[in-house]
Amino acid sequence: MDSGLLEHRYRVLRNHLDDLGYQQALVIESLPLVERLVADLLRTTESLRYYKDIAQKCLENCKILECGNEPYKIDNARLVKECNELHLKLLHQQEDAQKIQKEFKQKLRKLESDNSDLHFLNTQHIAKLKELEQESSQKSRKILQLQSKGVHTVSAQGGKKKQLPNIPQAIFELDSPLKPGKSLHQNYQNATAQAKDPYIANMVEVCDKRICDLSREIHLLKEEKSQQAEIIATFKNQLNNRDREIARLSKMLEGGRPITAIKKDCCCSCKDINHKINSLKTEVKILEHKKEELEQQVKESISSQHEAMTRALMLAERNKKLEKELKDIDKMALVLKLNVVPQSKKTQFVFQKY
Repeated sequence: MDSGLLEHRYRVLRNHLDDLGYQQALVIESLPLVERLVADLLRTTESLRYYKDIAQKCLENCKILECGNEPYKIDNARLVKECNELHLKLLHQQEDAQKIQKEFKQKLRKLESDNSDLHFLNTQHIAKLKELEQESSQKSRKILQLQSKGVHTVSAQGGKKKQLPNIPQAIFELDSPLKPGKSLHQNYQNATAQAKDPYIANMVEVCDKRICDLSREIHLLKEEKSQQAEIIATFKNQLNNRDREIARLSKMLEGGRPITAIKKDCCCSCKDINHKINSLKTEVKILEHKKEELEQQVKESISSQHEAMTRALMLAERNKKLEKELKDIDKMALVLKLNVVPQSKKTQFVFQKY
């Protein structure tokens, strides 16, 4: 009985091994061990098949979910693109607004300077008008006085008085008596003084004109300096905006994840992904190039500002030198006048003595 059961177990196990492809010889002593191993193999195979079915179902559900999420991903990509375009457009509009604001500020300063000049001219014209009104009133009073004095009485032959008609007559008024004539030596001294005075007057006039020109040039340089400072501030603001945009695009490109993961998450084709990544990279390169250009412009503006400052300092020093020369010329003119007056008095005294 036991031998028949053992033979049946051996035959069943041999058939299982043949079905599984194991053609090796089987010893009766290893029959219990091989039975357990075959049972474990069959159980493991069934478990593997079961879990493969579960995995397949999960993959199918995942594909269904991805197909359902695909429109949302497309909308998300479209919204991100629109957001980037709107952000870039906003940056351009801010830059344009800053440029327009700067132009308006320049126009406002120009209009304020024109307004101050016109106000000054208006005050001068009002003062001149008042002077002309006073002069007109004085002349009208004078005309009335002359008209009141225009009728004269003349005594004719026979003791009769005859009244002449109102005839306008020329009236000469003397402001001061005539000065006594000068001597020949005085005329000579005056001629020599007049020969020297025009040179001094011309020098003073030239110096005044030069000082006015230098002051105007300094004012223009100061305005140019302020404009350069505003331009530098604008460039710095644009540079900061570019840096923030580069950081935002880099963060959007990476997002704390590798690019391969972003490629897997994207629902578009590989060509579209590469195209978008290349476009983002080119945009980043363009922004970096613009950043370098803005940095170069900032450096050039700073150098031009330094040149303007040095030029203003040189002009200020030159202005001081011209003021010193003008003071020296005034001193020389005063000394010449002081030397001329005693000599003229001395010669006058000598001529009176003779």
